[in-house]
Amino acid sequence: MNMSDSGGDSSRCSSKKNGSYIVSVALSTFAYWLFVSLIPVFNKHFFQKQFYPFPIATAGIQLGVVGVSLVGVNIIGHYYFSCKIASYCRRIQQSSSSSSSLAPFQVSQSWVCGPHLLWKLKAVFPIGFLFGLKYGVTNLGLKMVPAPIHLLLQSTDLIWTVLWAWCINHERVDKVGIACLLGCVVGTILLSMEVISNVPEAPILAVCVNLISPLLLGLCIATLRSACVELTRKD
Repeated sequence: MNMSDSGGDSSRCSSKKNGSYIVSVALSTFAYWLFVSLIPVFNKHFFQKQFYPFPIATAGIQLGVVGVSLVGVNIIGHYYFSCKIASYCRRIQQSSSSSSSLAPFQVSQSWVCGPHLLWKLKAVFPIGFLFGLKYGVTNLGLKMVPAPIHLLLQSTDLIWTVLWAWCINHERVDKVGIACLLGCVVGTILLSMEVISNVPEAPILAVCVNLISPLLLGLCIATLRSACVELTRKD
């Protein structure tokens, strides 16, 4: 009876974790697509002459604010986590005189000012450099063409992501993944055709600049995965 109860509890915990994981992935995907769609429209409106028509400077300002904010969140989270662990260990120490019980709770959290900073910077530098370059090229291309053409060319980022993942990380996509990939690209093209028919043609240089951006985005995602693998090594 006890064994069946424990088995049922473990299965419920496992299903709960899987459910929360699926919800997290769904919310992350929704947030990604929402901001990917809104930020170009906002920047296009922002680049008008009466506002601030400097796309490269805008990219630097936005990335700088995001970088400083993330560093602050990481430092606050580190100290919050450390205080929680210290408080929990004190409660365990008060309830038990055995020091061995504290061993499982002596957990350290990686943070921006922690050890091996140079090794971490070496792993993440290509991602930051490529994403900064991509963001600058994106804003420059957005200033050169109307937003519908920009978004249409940006929809090719899925293709570049798959190609870079295959070249750098040796990943393979099954038939279902390829079908989903083609469906997303074709759907974006069909939705943009009617809008693009009402806007003037874009110069070849502007089209090439806007095609460089999704290429760099795919490279960012591929190098991000390789960096995550490197940073999570057990040794």
